[in-house]
Amino acid sequence: MALTELQIKNFKPTNNQQKLSDSGGLYLLINAMRENPNNPAKPFGGGKHWKMAYRFGGKQKTLSLGVYPSVTLAQARIKRDNAKALLAEDKDPSEVVTKKAKKAVIEKIQKAEVVG
Repeated sequence: MALTELQIKNFKPTNNQQKLSDSGGLYLLINAMRENPNNPAKPFGGGKHWKMAYRFGGKQKTLSLGVYPSVTLAQARIKRDNAKALLAEDKDPSEVVTKKAKKAVIEKIQKAEVVG
C-alpha cells in the first residue's frame, strides 16, 4: 500500500530502525532513537531518509533520495521515477548521481580559483 504524507508525518520513531515501504522500490528509512548522554530527557535520532532499492548488473543496490521533510513524498516519487528511467536506459542511477556531484564540486573549486 502506498504511503501518505499524513502517515509519514505522524509516524513516531522507536528504539529500532524502521522501514516504511511506498511503491516501486521507494521506502522511508527511519533511524532509531538513541539516548542523549547529555540530556536523557531529550533523546536524539529518528531521522527519516528516502531510499530506493533496485538491481543493476545483477547486484542489489540502494539509492539515497534525500531527507524528509526537505524532500516530500511527491518529490521522492519523482526522483524514484527518474531513477527508473535511467535504469530503463541501462544506466546505474547511483553512478549518475556520483558523476553529477563530482562535477558540481569541480565547478565550485574552479569558481573559487577565479574569484580568489
